[in-house]
Amino acid sequence: MMLLSVLVGCGGCVAAAVGAAAGAGAGVGTYSYIKGELEATYSVPIEEVWPHTVAALEGLQLHIDNKQMDSLGGRVEARRADGTPVTVRLKPVGERSTTVGVRVGTFGSQKKSQRIHDAIQKQLSGSA
Repeated sequence: MMLLSVLVGCGGCVAAAVGAAAGAGAGVGTYSYIKGELEATYSVPIEEVWPHTVAALEGLQLHIDNKQMDSLGGRVEARRADGTPVTVRLKPVGERSTTVGVRVGTFGSQKKSQRIHDAIQKQLSGSA
């Protein structure tokens, strides 16, 4: 009952935690979907996740409008063929992990964001 009242109090923010494991060395702990962004932490340094993230977006035929990365993290702004915006944020978590947040559309789409995470995991698995 208390959980239900907390969820109702979030005013539309949905939280989902789903465990998932990726291929060799690219393990993902849990996913959280909050306020339209699907976030996961990969057991891979940001320097390795970054090129695979860009490759995953290109593999999904998304048009990349802007990409930038520095020591504090990275951000890719892209769009789908229909013009829907896609934003991917990368943030280092220590030296060996990276949090990746994906938002598809203005209000987010958990299903479409999951598809991008799946593509990133596939890219990381192929590099091992």
